[in-house]
Amino acid sequence: MWWLDNVLFFIALFAGTGAFAYQVWQISRVIRRGRPFDLNTTTTQKIKNLIVYGILQKKMFKYPPVGVMHILTVAGFFIINLEMIEIIAEALTETKRPFQYVLGEAYPLFIAVLEILAVIVAFAMLFFLFRRLVLRVPRLSHPDLDKKSHLDANMILVAVFFLMVFILLMNAADYALYLKGEHTYAFSTPFLVTSWVAMFMAGMDAGTLHFLERLGWWGHNLLMFALAAYLPRSKHLHMFFSFVNTALTPNMPRGKMLHKPEIKAVIESFLTGTDAGGEQPERFGARDVLDLPWKSILDAFTCTECGRCTAACPANQTGKKLSPRRIMMMTRDRAEDYLRHWRQNGWDAPPPEGSLFDYISEEEINACTTCAACVEECPVNINPLMIILEMRRHIVLDEGRASREWTIMFQNVENNGAPWQFPPTDRDKWARELQTQ
Repeated sequence: MWWLDNVLFFIALFAGTGAFAYQVWQISRVIRRGRPFDLNTTTTQKIKNLIVYGILQKKMFKYPPVGVMHILTVAGFFIINLEMIEIIAEALTETKRPFQYVLGEAYPLFIAVLEILAVIVAFAMLFFLFRRLVLRVPRLSHPDLDKKSHLDANMILVAVFFLMVFILLMNAADYALYLKGEHTYAFSTPFLVTSWVAMFMAGMDAGTLHFLERLGWWGHNLLMFALAAYLPRSKHLHMFFSFVNTALTPNMPRGKMLHKPEIKAVIESFLTGTDAGGEQPERFGARDVLDLPWKSILDAFTCTECGRCTAACPANQTGKKLSPRRIMMMTRDRAEDYLRHWRQNGWDAPPPEGSLFDYISEEEINACTTCAACVEECPVNINPLMIILEMRRHIVLDEGRASREWTIMFQNVENNGAPWQFPPTDRDKWARELQTQ
């Protein structure tokens, strides 16, 4: 029944990868509709950012034990899926374990590396579940995270755990069949991990072992394809977008507010009474998600909701409503509103009702001190501050509203050239007073 297995396998393969590619393409359309944004980086800088922050995960190693476990988990997950290439080759050639003929005596070493990583990833998933469900690490049980977020995280952890279990089950049953003489392989060296399990399975009859081998094979493949179809709807899309996002890290100081030449032109025209020239923007700042730079929308879809930004936020630590993680989650939710709206009504349909302010309150963005601690802390270089500043800009410039504290600061800057309410001639008064003491 090789042909039936192969037909069903390729149907599942194309369904899973097709669903993943289609959804990512739709998300990319939403991202590309954001405002233009200049990264100011070279190709060399992008490659360096990808290697340092995306692949080597430099920021994760602020906490070495967590960093080591995380990089082993990520590397293990992707390297283990080299097995998927062999499975596809197996289906195409109808040859059992075709890599053995390419790698020869090195094939057991190849399997050994995959199995060691599979064990590491499986235990890591259990450890992460333990931290979430038993230890209840504060940033992972923060009120920001609703039941859907917790369910999503736990589902992915359980799914990846079983991905590893299925691949180990497949290898163990396969090697047990080899010991029974059911398969003729080019290798004779036992699999490093599963050969020990196979010794306990050797007493089973061939039919049971064939069933377990197929259970592991199909379980791993179907779960992998189901995950591929689900990931674009999950926060775990960061498993792919984080590499893109880190490569596209802008070359600009953390916390810098975006320069808007059109704002300068309008202000100069107002002060001088001349025509600003050129086409004026529809609005200043961000009222809705598509008013944001495209990079901010990419940030939102990259966020994994780890909460390191919120844990580092001084405003949040003092009880303010602001949570940088929630800023990213709500921005993504609003972007998904656009995506659902366009799926139903066509990509040329007008925007859906509402705005980003229906998701993020003025109280939240006004609590931000612009210290950029959230930007510094994010492992994949997400910038919640850019969203906050653009929303503030909209409130002040488009709606003409500002808090009392802001108004006083604006007046002082205009009159005194500084945020403080005393003239420039008195700025060094404190120093002169020190000299007289």
